[in-house]
Amino acid sequence: MPFVNSERNDNKDGVADATTKLGGPDNIATRLWWDTGNVNNF
Repeated sequence: MPFVNSERNDNKDGVADATTKLGGPDNIATRLWWDTGNVNNF
């Protein structure tokens, strides 16, 4: 989930740092470290 506007406005450095660590843009489609893109077969 994207950062909320209040976080973007009040903690710009923290949001920039976290976005860099995510490795992608701040949007809902950015994959996280545990999202490998593989299909889960149970």
